[in-house]
Amino acid sequence: AAVFGQSEPGNNQAEYTITKRLLSIEDGLASHEVFCGLQDKAGFLWFGTRNGLNRYDGKNSLLFNRQRNNLQDNKVVQLAKDGVGNLFIEYGSTGFQLSTNGKVDVMNVVTQEVKTLTTAFPNLPFKEQEVYWISNDGTDQIDFLTARPFRLWQYNSKKEFKLRYEMKDWDKPAALSALDDRATGLFCMFGQGKALLKIFNQSTQYLVTPDTVIAFIQKDALRSLPVGFDSEQDLIITYTTNADFNRFNIGMITHNGDARFPADVKGFNTDSAKGKYWYQSTNSTDGRSGIFYIATDGLYLWNENTFLKVASKSEIKTFENLFLYKLFPDNLGNLWLCTSLGVLQLKIEKNRFKPDLTAKQQYVEKNNRARGIYADES
Repeated sequence: AAVFGQSEPGNNQAEYTITKRLLSIEDGLASHEVFCGLQDKAGFLWFGTRNGLNRYDGKNSLLFNRQRNNLQDNKVVQLAKDGVGNLFIEYGSTGFQLSTNGKVDVMNVVTQEVKTLTTAFPNLPFKEQEVYWISNDGTDQIDFLTARPFRLWQYNSKKEFKLRYEMKDWDKPAALSALDDRATGLFCMFGQGKALLKIFNQSTQYLVTPDTVIAFIQKDALRSLPVGFDSEQDLIITYTTNADFNRFNIGMITHNGDARFPADVKGFNTDSAKGKYWYQSTNSTDGRSGIFYIATDGLYLWNENTFLKVASKSEIKTFENLFLYKLFPDNLGNLWLCTSLGVLQLKIEKNRFKPDLTAKQQYVEKNNRARGIYADES
């Protein structure tokens, strides 16, 4: 593993220590390209790569692939889990574009028995090849997106499959012109039992919650990226427009269903996300964090408590060619970022001491003693 150690605190980062390392082929992963990941109930981490599925125990990686384990394919682009020990594996088409190919397997993580989705569920209410995206939403529930007609199905091990919503606006011919729906799953966001569904920025978007469905359109949006949910259950979105195409603004869909673009958001560290130009982003599967990427600068972490630069361009080789795919938390407080260069493990810890001197003052100070003020109020 490439171990970066701890980030130097600067400006608003002095309150936190950021520890990180990059896992890749050298650590037993089947490929540098890691598209997805999750943690099962036993604590194992599972990573979907271009060359197979890896199970990681913190030291060693075990490989599952088509040749050894009867998987339908080797390019694993999305993973989800249910509450009874099953892993749902979705595969991607060949080539560099991250699009799915209509094949889904179900693996029991204990017995490692593999079945196709069709075989595992003989009464499946849709065809396996219609599935273009699967995802957990921060619960043991799994969301299935199927195409033509476009529908959101929800599955849990107790109630099986349920049709949650049909996105009828997406079935109109004008909405589907030159659209590869199998490449649009990445545009969606799932977390806290909710789903933000979209196929392109100017189309109707749907925020599906357990109680309601909120439909909205960002008519003048050039690019639109979800940031995450705040503690009031508002969905924060950052976006650009024709009038201001090189700086992102902040909008939101409130928990009451109001669409506000732009939005005057107080707190939640959204001001730090404004005014920059984000190349890419991805959201954690619990909906509480997001990673934002600027190829010429670095990686930034958002949650409602802070906004931090977690990695600089100089720390990661070929950083300017990085692609972000998936972000998920584990049960030890780590975040795992799946990328085209491997998996970046992040540990963000709030310091118990506040520095008495700034980093610049410590550098200038001749008699550089260790000094600090204890800051734990508990």
